[in-house]
Amino acid sequence: MKKPRIADAMEYIEEDLIAEAATYKPHKHKVPVWTKWMAAAACLCLCVIGAIKIWNPGMGCSQQVRDFLEADGTLYFSTWDDGVYCWNPDMNEPQKLSETGRISKTEAGFMLYSTQDTTLWEVTGSQLEAVGKADVGDALEEPVLIGIYDGYAYWGGDRKDLPESALGSAILRTPLSGGQAEEVAVVSDGLYLNYHMRGNTLYYYQHKFEAPKAQIYARNLLTGQETVLAALAYGDTEVYFLKDAVVISDREANSLYRMDYTGGTPVLLTDAIPQTPAMSERGGKIYYETSFGENESTEFLSGDGFYSENLVSVDLQSGELTIITDFDLGSDKGIARYTLTDLAMTEGGFYFVDPAAGVFYHNFADGTDAELDYSK
Repeated sequence: MKKPRIADAMEYIEEDLIAEAATYKPHKHKVPVWTKWMAAAACLCLCVIGAIKIWNPGMGCSQQVRDFLEADGTLYFSTWDDGVYCWNPDMNEPQKLSETGRISKTEAGFMLYSTQDTTLWEVTGSQLEAVGKADVGDALEEPVLIGIYDGYAYWGGDRKDLPESALGSAILRTPLSGGQAEEVAVVSDGLYLNYHMRGNTLYYYQHKFEAPKAQIYARNLLTGQETVLAALAYGDTEVYFLKDAVVISDREANSLYRMDYTGGTPVLLTDAIPQTPAMSERGGKIYYETSFGENESTEFLSGDGFYSENLVSVDLQSGELTIITDFDLGSDKGIARYTLTDLAMTEGGFYFVDPAAGVFYHNFADGTDAELDYSK
């Protein structure tokens, strides 16, 4: 396996972003500005954390949480080098499902895959059941399972067959009965930034380096026909493929949009945009962390601070915004705040990751944050 992408992302950090020390999961290539934030924060966390938060021994940079999913109140997550876990509030401590691998949420259920034994497992609670073999080979770096359709598993990732100076992505499929991987779509001068599968249609957000725009595609897996659903200005734009809608965050326009999977003109939802890529969908609403400006912050108006970091919900139909909770940990200027890089809502609370503090469960009933210690 190649070095973690966080090392490559360091080449693109700007000094003003380091000063902000915001966070995002890194890529080894040029992607929206959130990526740079994560690389900066991940490497600065060891230096600054002693002054503002308690470090979780299981949250070292090499053990960074990457997959973060929820089903029926149970959290599933993986790390770079410490395995795959599940946890819910009724468990004393996280349970390790596998020493290696990644976990994905698909229409067929939760799936766990490790390149070491090439077996694809369906996850139910803490139980694993083999559903087939999936030998991706050496074509992709850190392959991500997109979904399963008609006896094939579909994968996305950065290509490994290109020179070190070149960047490209590919989407492959592998027969669950075994056999070699087949190419579905490739790009040698660009990247697939996100993927999603619904039935026999594969959706992906693609950027070609020489093009000023990134495009959202829909690909029919039966016919191979590819359709452009939307073209977006590449830069500070993030695309979320959710259960029933595509959500587009445009930082330059300071706007959040909703688009149907059939395409069409995106509909404005709100001007409260996500401050990190962490987003969760539940009950027809999306949840994410956002900042309210100085003139809107209760802390600012009372003279006790500048900004207020909040978890909010936005109704996907009406655009109604509701503040769920405030993430400020104090009221003085320069206060420490949780910065969410992962989020998973449940009926009774929510799971979240702050890379400087750890993995937590916030209980709505009593307002407490329980830290998940998975470093044992």
